[in-house]
Amino acid sequence: MREKVLFLGMLAILLTGAGPVSGADSWQVTVAEGDVFLLPADEVDWRIAGPSDRLAPGDRLWAAPAGRAAAAGPAGLTLRLDQETQVELAEDGARQ
Repeated sequence: MREKVLFLGMLAILLTGAGPVSGADSWQVTVAEGDVFLLPADEVDWRIAGPSDRLAPGDRLWAAPAGRAAAAGPAGLTLRLDQETQVELAEDGARQ
């Protein structure tokens, strides 16, 4: 199921023509329910994520078992994570 949601999210980005996200404040966590963790690119330890945490390129967001998260991005894009899902924001200019 995770793969289907991730695929549909990537497909939506491709269909809207959105490219890589640039800028340290382009994404912000809007929902963090249950166990949701953030690993900033320049750190080695995960920490609890909460609404209004900013996401920068290279950061990882993880919704653990029974966790759920969402982040708002540029141009009205929304990233939603269901339980046991992890994403990493691409570095500036990276293609994924």
